[in-house]
Amino acid sequence: MFDFGNCFVTAQPTPIKKMLEITNQDIAAISLETNFQKKPTLDFPLIPGQVLMPESKLEVPILFTPREIKKYSEVITLDFNGLFTIDINVTGSGIPLNLDLRDPSQAFTDLSVVSVGGDTSRSVPIINRS
Repeated sequence: MFDFGNCFVTAQPTPIKKMLEITNQDIAAISLETNFQKKPTLDFPLIPGQVLMPESKLEVPILFTPREIKKYSEVITLDFNGLFTIDINVTGSGIPLNLDLRDPSQAFTDLSVVSVGGDTSRSVPIINRS
């Protein structure tokens, strides 16, 4: 089971990545397949017909991109040599990003006059109410 927990839903969705590590502890090579189809919220980019030699490891990313404020639950099925399957449950929640200014009077911050090629900075403290 892969639980991504609470993840922010933003205007520019960014995938959150966790790695699934598969180790072949057998004395013979195994082939891996999946019938999982990429979705807007979940991707599992396993190369079709992947072969794993004895004592070798394969890392496959699981990419979760929440796009709505809700709970997500998906199942990825892995097929080993066409004889054995394993279901991987993937869960996560999309939550809103809720940031406020610590001092609302700083909603407009004056950066003053800056010369050409110059720079300036101001700190504006925020509170994460998510």
